[in-house]
Amino acid sequence: MTSEDDGRAAALLRYKILAGLMGFLSVALLSIGIIAVVKYPEGGFGPPYFVGCFVVGIMGMIHAAVCTFIAFKGGEFAKDDIKKREIGCAITGQYILSMFLFMGCFIGTILAGIGGMNTDTYSIYDDEGTGYEDKVKLLAGITIAGCILALGVNIFGMFLVCTYGIYFGVRIQNRRRGRTVITFGNTGTVSTTNPAYGGSGMGGVGMNANTQNIQEQNRLLQEQLRLQQELINTQQRAQGAQFGFNPPPPANYPSGGTYPAPDPAYPPGPPPSYGNI
Repeated sequence: MTSEDDGRAAALLRYKILAGLMGFLSVALLSIGIIAVVKYPEGGFGPPYFVGCFVVGIMGMIHAAVCTFIAFKGGEFAKDDIKKREIGCAITGQYILSMFLFMGCFIGTILAGIGGMNTDTYSIYDDEGTGYEDKVKLLAGITIAGCILALGVNIFGMFLVCTYGIYFGVRIQNRRRGRTVITFGNTGTVSTTNPAYGGSGMGGVGMNANTQNIQEQNRLLQEQLRLQQELINTQQRAQGAQFGFNPPPPANYPSGGTYPAPDPAYPPGPPPSYGNI
């Protein structure tokens, strides 16, 4: 086996572990969310505390499904170009989904902390409360722990793409202005751009095309200037021959050279006389 085969084998093993961990956490969070909705829907002040369970749980299930596809289909990467494109697109999709899951984990943690840990606010409006404030706090705490664990597993998945993606033709390149470019082999470029700076897609390909256009325009401009200079020099030599003197050599005349010999058809002579004025 070559080094690339060894790298792909190590990556596929880690993808199996990633798919198992993310799938387990997603099922657990979805189960907590269903229990919260059915039995303990009322939380504390603010939005529902169980929103993070469904946000992270659903995106985590999709993430686990993509990683499972990579883990079991990655061994066919070297068979043909179709397999390479499928696996490359799957890894690219996993990386993009990881960025959304990263934000979802933060949102779920914040909502669970605000809506589930502030159950004592019911005493301001209702002396009796709901009667299950402690259970809401417990479920909110489990939700926060699950979101934090999912965040850690998600970071591990992004690390896999950055480290082992090269064995599947996927490269993560950090460009200036916060731009991250994902390149897959020679088939194209997919870029995800920091929204603070704008811009989109096909970064390297578009820049190369613009550079070639500028170089071609510069070449045509230089050629036009050269032709104009030759035309001016030809006109000056013709006027000088008509009046019987040779013009000075052009600016691009070779250094150390001599003036051209006078034309025999127009021998030099004294300047023309205009009579007494």
